[in-house]
Amino acid sequence: MAKRSKNKKFTVLSELLETLLDSAQVNRNIDVLRLWDAWEEAVGSEFSKATRPAVFKDNLLIVHVKSAAWLYQLQFQEEELRQNLNQYLGENRIGQIRFKIGDISIKPSV
Repeated sequence: MAKRSKNKKFTVLSELLETLLDSAQVNRNIDVLRLWDAWEEAVGSEFSKATRPAVFKDNLLIVHVKSAAWLYQLQFQEEELRQNLNQYLGENRIGQIRFKIGDISIKPSV
């Protein structure tokens, strides 16, 4: 029976998990879930009735809107919404917001 060589170098489990989560880009999805849960607080009740965060990739947030009229209106308010959302997140994570007509009732998954 072959002897297993002893590994004298230990890996801290939290570091391993952090590396795995970063590689899976879970942190981005967590931000979308945080925004979803507090969407009304972050953007206001008027916008929250017609919009939902859908995808967060790099510095781009894609927001689903319920109609073309909302899409048109929100394009003019993208900068203000972006600033409000970054303030809510506590850092400048969102560099750009794109609006897309889509289902606003489906919660994103991690």
